[in-house]
Amino acid sequence: LANAHDVALAADGTVYAANYNAASAKLVALNANLDAASMVVLASANPSGVSGSFRPSGISVASDGSLYVNDNTRGGSDSILHYTVGRTGGVLNATYDASKSYVGSATNTALEFLFGNNIGPDGLIYVAALGGGGSGSFSTRDPYVDGIYAFDPGAGMVSRAVAGFSEKGG
Repeated sequence: LANAHDVALAADGTVYAANYNAASAKLVALNANLDAASMVVLASANPSGVSGSFRPSGISVASDGSLYVNDNTRGGSDSILHYTVGRTGGVLNATYDASKSYVGSATNTALEFLFGNNIGPDGLIYVAALGGGGSGSFSTRDPYVDGIYAFDPGAGMVSRAVAGFSEKGG
């Protein structure tokens, strides 16, 4: 792994890691020695409508074993992608589920520069959005507000739950 940004533990003991590295970004499942055992989602596996390269920066495991993965698109609107997970012949695989995903775009601009996420007791996905941190070096829109955002997978809506810093000039 290079540039691992987040890990999540599934009820079955599977450890997932979000590997953010632009050259080899992927979501991997680790073995008992915490070595990368299998690729679950590869950089080339972007779902339809997701632009840019896949750069996972946060991951959480739902009670049904599915995954919510932050896709931190450099310099653009970020996404929260939902994957169902299964095994075929002992091989772990993930299938993109558009119905419970939020795909950032020129019109869906609520999320930028995402890091970890977690599923709340209310079923919402809470996401840490760093924004620009005031330096302007992260290419966020002005005036982007970082903080904690909540994604409702049932409604497909994102809202700011806790406001942070308002970017001025990124």
